[in-house]
Order: sequence, then structure tokens, then C-alpha cells
Amino acid sequence: MNAAPGGLQRRQTAPPPLKLKKPISSQALRLMVLLVTLPYHRFFLYNTLRPTEIIERYAPHGTEDGSPQREKIYDLLKNWRERKKGELEFISIAGVAITAIVTATLSWGTVEACHWIGIFFFYASLIISIIGMLLSAQQSTLLTLLGEFPEDWKEAKTKFIEGYIHQLLTEDNSKKRHDAEGNHVHRDGDGCYRLRSWRVSWQMVFVWQIPMMAVGYSFLFYIIGLTVLICTPLINQPWGDNSKIAIGYLAISGLAWGIFIYCSLFGYRNVSLDNDLDDDDDEDDSQSRGVPVQVVRGQEITQSDQKVGYP
Repeated sequence: MNAAPGGLQRRQTAPPPLKLKKPISSQALRLMVLLVTLPYHRFFLYNTLRPTEIIERYAPHGTEDGSPQREKIYDLLKNWRERKKGELEFISIAGVAITAIVTATLSWGTVEACHWIGIFFFYASLIISIIGMLLSAQQSTLLTLLGEFPEDWKEAKTKFIEGYIHQLLTEDNSKKRHDAEGNHVHRDGDGCYRLRSWRVSWQMVFVWQIPMMAVGYSFLFYIIGLTVLICTPLINQPWGDNSKIAIGYLAISGLAWGIFIYCSLFGYRNVSLDNDLDDDDDEDDSQSRGVPVQVVRGQEITQSDQKVGYP
């Protein structure tokens, strides 16, 4: 980037960035997370994981008063709060529904002949759904205590912004960011602000996804228990109508699960979340301000991002 008269900067054509392969350990971790969150994968991805990663990207230059990404971090946190509130309301409704379904199922006369594993999964589904509803109420109360976002982003105080950021990120004091003079203060055309280093708090990611996890696994455990109940005649009864019903159920269930897994993992087109695909605009804006912004496209980190020195 060369300086031009009048303080303007002229863009140069840069070679395409080199794609860095992710280590096998990272791929194995992502696969494990995918399998664990499969019953509620889209909820986890769009309401917890991806918003946290995007907020982490903008937090260093959006936390303090006068920082250039302050409006962006305000919008990201506000949108995350709204989506999370909607998710918690859904959890409350779904929890009541699965609790009623399990309770009604336990009153069936055929339950007495069910294998004990089926009864176990019914009761496991019941207790997990109750825990999910309780945690949903806790988190809804916490979001209320943190407060509503003001209409104008300029009215949001640093302490207010920090209150929400700390619910998703943790400050990394071991990797302090310095300006060209070795100070912890960044200077641009609009003024000065303190650079702060943040990283994803996986503890908080786990906590915020627990209510949805509980409801998702509650439905899963109920379906397993129902399958055991229907298929018990295949184990301890001679071939008859109940056995035919069990075979038909297994066929329909296998088809339904295949459709569910396909839709959860591959069925939907890519969704732009909080304009997280507008990386080129953010990069242009950061160059005009002299502010480095970590750009992550999909799951690949470019070599140019490594040069910025971000953690």
C-alpha cells in the first residue's frame, strides 16, 4: 500500500492468499462437535457459535469509546441478544411439549411390557427437558439483567458493551496488541482508543448452548425410548402383527432420520449472518482507517491474516 498525495491510499493488486490447511486435530475436534450437536446443529451454529466467532473478530477495535468498529460490535451484540431471546422462548415451549408427550406415553398400557431400556430413556428425556427449561429461564433472566440495547449505538457505554462481550469472550492479556510505537493505544484519524485482545470463551459457548442441547437430546431420548417400546415384540414375542408394526416403524423411522440428518447438515444454502460475508467491504474500510481486521472466509485463514499478528 503506497501513500498518495492528499493522504489518500492507492490499492495494489496483491497475489491471491495462500490457503493454510487445518491440522488434523482441529478437523477431529470439529467432527466431534458436529456429531454432539447434530440434534440441534443449526440452532448451535447460528445462535451461539458463529455469532461468537464474528464478535471475536470485531471486539478488539469495537470495545472502547472512539474505536472504529464500535457501531459494528453494537449491532452484532444486539442481534445476538435478540436471536438468543427467541431461542430461549422456543426452548420453553418445546420443553413443555416434550414433557407432556413423555408423561402421556408413560400412561400407555403397553409400557408395562416394554424393555427396561425404553423406560430409562423416557425418564431421561423427562428430566433433561425439565433441566433445559430451568436453564432457559436462568439465561432469559440474565439477558434481562444485562439490559436492553439503546436505540442509538452512540448511547451504549463501554461498561454496557463489556457486560455482553464477557458473556461470550474472555480478554487475553497474554497477547496485548501494540501500535507502531509499542503502546497499547491505537491512533487513527478519528482519535485514540485502547487496543484489547479477546478470544472465544469455550466455557461460555458451552453454557449458552446447554438449554438447546437439553431440549434436543430430550426429543432424541424420547424417540429412542419409543423405538424400544415399539420394537420390544421383536425380542420377547412370537412373530405376529406387533412384529410387523415394528418392522414398518423401523423403515419409516430410518427414512425420517435420513431426511433430518440431510436437512441439518446439507439441506440449507449458506446463510449470511450479521453480514459476515461482507469481508471485502470491512477490509477496504480497515485499510482506509489503518485498522487491521482479521478476515476469516468460511473455515480457511489466509496468509495475509497471519501477518496481522492476531491470535
